[in-house]
Amino acid sequence: MTELEQQLNQIQADAITVIESVRKSFEMFIDKHNALFKRACGRKPDIDPVQHLLGVLTKAHIEEASHIESQAESAAAMRKVFDENLGNEHAQKFEELGSRQFALVTHLWLYCQGYLRMDFSLANDHAFNSATLLSATTFSSTQELRTQFLESFYLGSERSPLAAKKPSKLILWLKSLFS
Repeated sequence: MTELEQQLNQIQADAITVIESVRKSFEMFIDKHNALFKRACGRKPDIDPVQHLLGVLTKAHIEEASHIESQAESAAAMRKVFDENLGNEHAQKFEELGSRQFALVTHLWLYCQGYLRMDFSLANDHAFNSATLLSATTFSSTQELRTQFLESFYLGSERSPLAAKKPSKLILWLKSLFS
C-alpha cells in the first residue's frame, strides 16, 4: 500500500460512496500522485500529512479542471453524436474518462476540506464551479453534481477529529437543505 493510499485510508476518504463505483479511477489517481505526496511529506516532515494531502488534491483538481476545460468542445461534440445516433437512453451509458477522474478528484478534495474543517462557503463555491464545469460534459445537472460534491465535504467534516461532539446548528441547517 502506498503512502498516499495509507493517508486516504487513515482519514477514511477511501470509504466515500462514489469511490466504489470508480475504483479503477481511484487506483489511477493514487498511482499518478503518490510520488508527489511522498516527496512533499519527505521535504516537510513537521507538517501534518493531511495538509500535504490537501496540497496534492488541490494540484490534482487544478490539473483535472484544466483537462476538462481543454477537452470541453470535443466532449460536447462526442456527446451530441451519441445523442443523435444512439438516443438519449443509450448515450447516457458512455462517460468520458476525464469527467470521471475530475469528479473523483473533486470528491476527494472536498472531503479533505471538510476533514480539515475548512470554510463551508469556499467549499460550496468549489463544488458549484466544479459541477458547472462537469455538467457541460455529462448528463447530470449542475445542482445535482454540486449536492453530491457537498455530501463528500459533509462526510469529511463529520469524520474529522477536529469536529465537536455535537454538530453546529449551521451544519444541521445546511444538511436539512440538502437532504
